Amino acid sequence: MKLTAIIIDDNRASIQLLEKLLSDFFKEINVIESFTSVKSSIETIANKNPDIVFLDVEMPGENGFALFDYIPQPHFETIFITAYKEYAADAFRVSSIDYLIKPIDPEELKGSIARVKAKASSNAKLQANKSKLAIQTKTGIEFIEIAEIRYCQANDNYTFIHLLDKKKLVSKPLKNFQLLLEPQGFFRTSRSYLINLKYIKCIKNGRKSEVVLEDDTLIPLSQENKKILIDLLSDKVVINL
Repeated sequence: MKLTAIIIDDNRASIQLLEKLLSDFFKEINVIESFTSVKSSIETIANKNPDIVFLDVEMPGENGFALFDYIPQPHFETIFITAYKEYAADAFRVSSIDYLIKPIDPEELKGSIARVKAKASSNAKLQANKSKLAIQTKTGIEFIEIAEIRYCQANDNYTFIHLLDKKKLVSKPLKNFQLLLEPQGFFRTSRSYLINLKYIKCIKNGRKSEVVLEDDTLIPLSQENKKILIDLLSDKVVINL
């Protein structure tokens, strides 16, 4: 399971040490970027939707808990890494996955990351084989048929869900829907698109590859995901290339 991460710590040496630990022992984790303050990280978190935020507590200006003032309903898992033991209770009140004390013990870090993976896997299994998707709207919770979703499209930190005859705008990032819908036969073709495989008509070659859906909608397909998609489709169709 590939995971993306952001580090927030005012101590550059601590950032470098954590990056080295992750590089040496956790090849499946890609550190997108690191920051020395909460405020400087917000735009990147909103745009890149990391799976994990490694977060220090005591920092000049705003402490680590200020992150949850900017993002009260985080879509990422938080692992606090700090020199201070006294904030542990506060950390778990904001639903952090773990609270590690510096210097970092690689075995404890391994346990934290295992919990992140287990939670992600559990969420995916809960969604598998369900026929409807619950989405939050202005008036309440709406249930839509998963079979009627043609594709999902990222729109900053929101997602357009394109159904057979209409579309819905939901205040959740595309990554949330990827986790829920991939077990249902969906595929992330690029950074901004998640498609329902049953609506694919063909894959269009060219300077930039595209997936053509049955209604002739063109969906961008990254080169790195093209081979993965063809391999995935090989289990469902006869391919003669």
